Order: sequence, then C-alpha cells, then structure tokens
Amino acid sequence: MSTENKKLISVVVPVYNSTETLDALYDATVAVIDQSKYSLEIIFVDDHGKNESWKKLEEIKQAHPEVVRIIRLSKNFGQNSSTLCGIDHSKGDYVVTIDDDMEFDPKHIPLLLDKLLESNSDVVYGVFEKGPKRSIRSIGRRVLFFVLNTFENGANIGSSFRIMERNIVERINYHNQDHLFIN
Repeated sequence: MSTENKKLISVVVPVYNSTETLDALYDATVAVIDQSKYSLEIIFVDDHGKNESWKKLEEIKQAHPEVVRIIRLSKNFGQNSSTLCGIDHSKGDYVVTIDDDMEFDPKHIPLLLDKLLESNSDVVYGVFEKGPKRSIRSIGRRVLFFVLNTFENGANIGSSFRIMERNIVERINYHNQDHLFIN
C-alpha cells in the first residue's frame, strides 16, 4: 500500500453531473493532505452522467496524472455503486469517501484522519454541518434524516463523508454486494 514509507490516502469521489465543482474539489483535497507524511490518490468515478463531467475529469487527470485516477461506469448505477467501485479500485492505507458537490468540505479530511488515528477506530464518519441548503441532494438528505429521526427513533444512517482503514476496505470488497451498510 505505502510508497516511500508514506501512508497512502485514497479519496473516492462518485461523480454525477458535477462539472462546476470538480476543479475546486481536486484543489481543496490536495491542499489539505500533508504531502510530507502521506501520498495521495484521488479516484473519480463517473456514474455515466452528462459528457461534460467526463470531459472535465479527463482534463483533471491529464493535468495531474500522478494523483488522479478516473473511472467511467457503462451506465448510471447510482451513488452507492459508484462509491463501492471507487473503494474497490483504491490502494490506500486509508480511504476517504466524499461527494462531488462540495457539500462536505475537503478541509475536514485531516480531522477525520486525526480522529481515526487517535480513537483507534476502523471507520469515522463526518457529520453534516447545518447551514445554507445548497443542493437538491442536500434537501433529499435532510428529508431522509427527518424521516428516520421521526419514525425510526433517531436511527443513524451514517454519512457519505467518511474515512476507513484498509482492513474495512478489504472486508467490503470481499462481500462484493452493491449495497452495503458500514456501521
């Protein structure tokens, strides 16, 4: 996994029609990783959205081939399957999953990593910060949490922003399911 005695961090990004946020997401992610301690790979998985997203990913890959890997799915499989595809292709000692819409700020990746290491956990989830509603997905997420909190006694379904140890990635890949809940 590691190269040059550095731990590798893989950042998996499922992408669906998010051309306008991809450059900022790449830049913000690279900016927060301590390159003296960690190597970085960013895996963008295009869930067969509009061609503009794929073209943008090709541009980012061409500009940063040492860091960026891109995968395009043959049809739209959904966010969960795109995320699992990226996890399956990741090589990192630590794997971060984050949405393409910048709803979660990459600046919090080091906080997730610090919490993972200090708590000796296998998985740490980022918590959604309340603030301005910025996307349709944000509204959908809020509705889902409201329903679960109202009818399921506050069941926690986790978050799409998380970091996990390699051993969890290997277990996920072993199960080879298209929907897997990581608790």
